[in-house]
Amino acid sequence: MSIGRALLKAFMAAGTQAAATRLVLTAGAKNIAARSLYEAIGGRLASQGPTVNYWFC
Repeated sequence: MSIGRALLKAFMAAGTQAAATRLVLTAGAKNIAARSLYEAIGGRLASQGPTVNYWFC
C-alpha cells in the first residue's frame, strides 16, 4: 500500500470514529496522481474546473 493511500485511509477512519458523515477532497484538475488515488478508493467526482472536488460518503 502506498504512503498516500495509507494516510488517506487513516484519515477516513479517524473521520468515521469522529462521526463524520462525509469527506470532500480537492485537487488541482491536472493532479492525476491525486485524482487516481481518490477514485481508486471510492471518491466520486463532484465538480470540475481549475480544481476538482471528490465526495466520499
